[in-house]
Amino acid sequence: MQYCFKLNKTVRKARLIGNKAYNLSLTAKYAKIPNGIVVTTDAYSEFINNKAISDELLNCVENFVKSKITEDTYNKRTLELLEKLVINDQISLEIEDSIKDLQPPFVVRSSATCEDLPNVSFAGRFDTLLNLDRKDVKNAIKKVFFSLFSPRAVKYMAENKIEIKNVKMACIVQEMVLNSKYGVGFFFNSDENNSKRYVIEAVSNNPEGVTAGTKTPDTYIINKETREIIRYKAESEKSVLFDFEIKDLSSIMEKIGHIMFPLDIEWAYSANGPILLQARKLTAKVPLRSSNMEFGGFPASSGSVCGKAVIFDPKANIDEMIKGMDRLLVAGELPLDDSYIIKEFGGVILEPAGITSHVAILSREYKVPCVVGVEKASTIIKNNEEVCIDGDTGKVTLPNRKELVIKKVRKATYVDTDKLSIFKYRNKIAIIEKDYNNITLHYHQSLGDNLNIIIAALHKKYNLPILDGGSEVWYRYSVLFEVCKRSKRIRKEVLEAAKITRTKDIEKIDKKVNYYLKIASSYYDDSKHLLNQYVIEDKNTLSKALKLSLYSFGYWTIPSNVMLRDCIEDIFADDKNKSQTLVNYIDKIVIEKNHPVHGMGGEIVELMDSIYNIAKRDYGLVYEKATSELSFATKIKKIKQNQY
Repeated sequence: MQYCFKLNKTVRKARLIGNKAYNLSLTAKYAKIPNGIVVTTDAYSEFINNKAISDELLNCVENFVKSKITEDTYNKRTLELLEKLVINDQISLEIEDSIKDLQPPFVVRSSATCEDLPNVSFAGRFDTLLNLDRKDVKNAIKKVFFSLFSPRAVKYMAENKIEIKNVKMACIVQEMVLNSKYGVGFFFNSDENNSKRYVIEAVSNNPEGVTAGTKTPDTYIINKETREIIRYKAESEKSVLFDFEIKDLSSIMEKIGHIMFPLDIEWAYSANGPILLQARKLTAKVPLRSSNMEFGGFPASSGSVCGKAVIFDPKANIDEMIKGMDRLLVAGELPLDDSYIIKEFGGVILEPAGITSHVAILSREYKVPCVVGVEKASTIIKNNEEVCIDGDTGKVTLPNRKELVIKKVRKATYVDTDKLSIFKYRNKIAIIEKDYNNITLHYHQSLGDNLNIIIAALHKKYNLPILDGGSEVWYRYSVLFEVCKRSKRIRKEVLEAAKITRTKDIEKIDKKVNYYLKIASSYYDDSKHLLNQYVIEDKNTLSKALKLSLYSFGYWTIPSNVMLRDCIEDIFADDKNKSQTLVNYIDKIVIEKNHPVHGMGGEIVELMDSIYNIAKRDYGLVYEKATSELSFATKIKKIKQNQY
């Protein structure tokens, strides 16, 4: 008998390889899947082939489901029984032989005959083990076999009237997709004109961040007909996915949707493109966000409900925490082992999770209204406080409060310049921001299709996921980098500005802000004057006008970004009183729309645009190329000398 098969396009019986492996084999022709094998249900049958032990296990399950024994007693007894079982030598050798050509680290996933069905998902009910060495695989397979008898799986089976004696477990062993973006995708008919929608949720470098609900993901809602993308970004300045990556994932779902609809997939996006990790039918209707609200999150499970809040405490006794359907569960993070308790409440509010997380899926299956991604919910909402949620809009209200004041945590709009650097590849230039787990790419829109080239080169150099930082940082900092490269004085001023801002001395900060804006204004006036001279009579002033406009924008950037944006996060981490004073100062500038910092940047950019357009008209300098590279003035000089 063969106990292991390659996981590929060869479709075998679901009863032999489990539903997860079966679905992957069905969909492998539409998407790349990780190299791997499936250890069959026959191997599980051999593993459990001890009648005395299997009968005792089934007896324990029955007593636990009927509440005749506690969960602690059940765990202790089943573990004692399961540890007596072994994977026999024949199966062990076949597993070792089957994975010898695969490259670690490995991931071992469940593929039970009861999971990934149209009406029951078993989302998060069985174990998945990550980052395994070759020597760890056999023990991981045993743990996945064990997880069929875990309390969370047994309770779920009992709720869905599934008899454990009729269930068999297979295991998927695959090469783990590392240093990637990970997430979940849904493809379904929405209520709006019955039109098809894709929902994609994504995190970076966290394989279980979306599914386990431990991290608030980026959420993208895509209309299949119009291809319009609505974004809800966890970090406002960064997007986990680029547009072309969203299109790639949508395309995969559309192809698979012809054989499996409505659809739920798990995916990874690596340097080699999108990789399908799992596919199954979507088990329950998904509400889409239809309104904005001051306090709330994403609608995850339909229905409106009010009740007394119960703040989840991981240290508390679960049975004591369950208070009945007139209560709403509020959780900063809800472990999968405890997620079964959501069916005991009238509604659920979760802080970090997304609408595609396992807990959100379960809330829809249990038909419990649920809102996810509610920032600071477990600290804003108090125990026993009256709270209402709308699982169709994501709105959360606290009816007994006269007003709800949510203290906003100010975050730096842009990073410190020390974290930014220029990245050049094949004459293409971008700005990158390197963190421990990610690279954020800031770029000029003219890169277009060349984004793929830059991203591939960054992957190769750093072996980290590449996030979409958009163009705003590029526009601000490419000029500042250019100016700092040309002027030691301005480079010194940038460091001085940051130093002064960190003193939190408002008088000094305000004095310096006005000083830099005055210099920026002076350079602007000189540049405009030179441009007028060029247009009227003097043909030798264009390069100098560009140089002065660059200096003008650079000096404007120092107060607007380096002083009023970048340093904020670091400053606010220590002295709250002085920090609040600085917040008030910056807020005052934001409110005072006539403050010079507001209009000056736009005026300087308009001036630079005029110079670029004249360079294009008189010297054939392509605007997009000029703005996608840094040495603008040098290029104009070379054009005039016929060297470019």
